[in-house]
Amino acid sequence: FSILCNGLMAFSLNIVSFQTNKVAGALTVSVCGNLKQCLTILLGIVLFAVTVTPLNGVGMLITVLGAAYYSKVELDRKRAAAPK
Repeated sequence: FSILCNGLMAFSLNIVSFQTNKVAGALTVSVCGNLKQCLTILLGIVLFAVTVTPLNGVGMLITVLGAAYYSKVELDRKRAAAPK
C-alpha cells in the first residue's frame, strides 16, 4: 500500500511539475528553485541554531552561486536548441 501511495505521489508531482513549467516557463522555475535553495539554507541555520563561520559562509555562497550559474547555462542551452 505504501509503495502504491508513494508511486501515485511521485506521478502526481511529475504532472504538476510539467504543468508548472508550461505555464510559468523555464526561467521562472529556475529562479524559484534557486530561491528555494537559499531559503532552505537560511531556515536550517535559524531553526537549528547553526553557527556559521566565515568558511561555512563562503562555502554556502559558492554552492548557491554555482547552482544559479548552472541554471543559467542550462536555460541558455535550451533556448539555443529551441526551434525559432
